[in-house]
Amino acid sequence: MIFKKNTPLVPTSDAPFEGDRLNRENTIRTLAEITNQIEHPFVMTLNSPWGTGKTTFLRMWRAHLESDAMNCHCILFNAWKNDFANKPLISFVAEIQEFIKEKDGSGELKALAEDIASIAKKMFVKLIPILLKLATSGFVDLTKVKDGDRLVEALGQGCQEVAGDALKEQRETKQLMEEFRQKLTEFAAKFKGPTGQPLHFFVDELDRCRPTYAIELLETIKHLFDVPGIVFVLAVDREQLSHTVKAVYGQDFGASGYLKRFIDIEYVIPEPPRELFIEHLLDDVYKFHEGDGALNNPDFERQFLKTFVNIAEELQLTLRTIEKIFVHASLLWNRIPQTAAICPRPYIYVPLLRELWRDKYLLFVRGQSQYATNPYSEMGESCRHSTF
Repeated sequence: MIFKKNTPLVPTSDAPFEGDRLNRENTIRTLAEITNQIEHPFVMTLNSPWGTGKTTFLRMWRAHLESDAMNCHCILFNAWKNDFANKPLISFVAEIQEFIKEKDGSGELKALAEDIASIAKKMFVKLIPILLKLATSGFVDLTKVKDGDRLVEALGQGCQEVAGDALKEQRETKQLMEEFRQKLTEFAAKFKGPTGQPLHFFVDELDRCRPTYAIELLETIKHLFDVPGIVFVLAVDREQLSHTVKAVYGQDFGASGYLKRFIDIEYVIPEPPRELFIEHLLDDVYKFHEGDGALNNPDFERQFLKTFVNIAEELQLTLRTIEKIFVHASLLWNRIPQTAAICPRPYIYVPLLRELWRDKYLLFVRGQSQYATNPYSEMGESCRHSTF
């Protein structure tokens, strides 16, 4: 068996809930009914920890909306894959252009796409000073720059001219923002669903982005994409996103209150039963039945499942911890001889030691612990020395 990473499902509009091992269908259908009735600007978050299936949840929701039964329009934006660009506004607009290009077979909306892009480019130039302040977290102090006092004096001499220019820039920026929102409203109106359903803009992996990019993206949604006919759905780990906000504005900053400015409603994705989640990882992600030798054995799989579920329930393991145990266990599985007759317990217990009791884990790999001998001798010396 090779190391496997949890790869999200890719649902299709023909079968949006195929492979729904965590029973998300009813929840997604209910949420879709709610958001399909929204006409005004709206931002919703899907809150769930890392490794609990937010990406698959979004993809199923999107596929459901795009199915023949719903026939709605959606855009899926991966924030983490775009944060290298440093420009959420431009990335959003590029995504819109690609969407229009895909949907507009006749080319009649080409002019609208070009208008949106043109205004966005002009607006980005106007917003550079604001973005610079955000990128430096506001800690730009000219008095600490070499010859800063002279620079301040020179700036002071021209303050009236600068103030006049600033006011003009402010008026022009405000006008561009209004024009941009007007064009976005036209865009959203073109892609309403059959009964007026809004365009859904799904944003995934926001909490994995660089702090400044994540904050700028939220500000962009709030101030520029706040138009009727567009519903934003952001998949986040709320706790991690709060840390991101504090990384930019300081540890004493009220991150929760700040985030409420952007979010109209927060939905916490229910955690699936641990047994269901473990079965999903076992069968759909790490796929024991595709392994070699001892792993490709129904008895081993049943024992592994029963043992892992019992341990997970007894210790009340989070889904994130369960996922990490699978990741590290897969590294141990690589060292199992194909002809070995093995017990599944050590391949759960050692990664568990690593995650929850690091000191005991280090003693184990050094051979200085009771865990290095029976009753886990099935692992042998090779597994004990497989540090990871």
